[in-house]
Amino acid sequence: MGRCTAGIPGDGRGDRRGATVISIGATGVPPLRVTEHCGKKQEGTFTDLIAAAAGIILGQRGRGACVAVLRGISYEASDAGVSAILHHRQ
Repeated sequence: MGRCTAGIPGDGRGDRRGATVISIGATGVPPLRVTEHCGKKQEGTFTDLIAAAAGIILGQRGRGACVAVLRGISYEASDAGVSAILHHRQ
């Protein structure tokens, strides 16, 4: 049985106090996840959620490991990239 590998580089945000991790790229994993609760559809930034989970393992501000391997995350493969979740200004 083959395995799929997805990559999500993450980084912090300079405009917030404290430490946080957001995705700055993605390959092989969809940037958005649509869920439904009580009949209402909601879009969540899936790659940001995965990057945040990895941030817990890695530690903040470069004090932990340099790579985290997260297993058991269900998703449909996608190469949409994080540009799909950005608000495009005109």
